[in-house]
Amino acid sequence: MNKLKFLSTSFLKFVIIYSVFIVFCSSNRYCVYRPVTFEKTKYVFGSDSLDVTFKESIQFVFTYYNVPFIHRDNKIFVSKRILADTNFIYNCTKKANDSLWVEMKKNE
Repeated sequence: MNKLKFLSTSFLKFVIIYSVFIVFCSSNRYCVYRPVTFEKTKYVFGSDSLDVTFKESIQFVFTYYNVPFIHRDNKIFVSKRILADTNFIYNCTKKANDSLWVEMKKNE
C-alpha cells in the first residue's frame, strides 16, 4: 500500500510540474529545450544551461529527426508541440549524450 501511495504521489508531483512547464510555454510557439532524464519512475527535466559539446550534439539530433529548433541567446528553443512529447525529448537527450551514435550518424 505504501508503494502505491508513493507512486501516486510521485506521479501527481510530475503532473503538476509538467503542467506548469506547459502553461509557461503556452504563450510561446517555441520554448527553451531542457534535457530530460529518467530516474526511477519519472522523467526529470534538467537545466537549460547546456555545455558547448552537448549543444552541438542536440542540434545535430534535432536536425537528424527534422525537429525545428532555434538557437538564440545561447539557448535552444523547440516547438512546444515537440516538447509536450516527453518520451521523444528523453530519447533525443539520450542520443545527444551518445557520442558514438552522433559520430556514426554524421558519417552516414
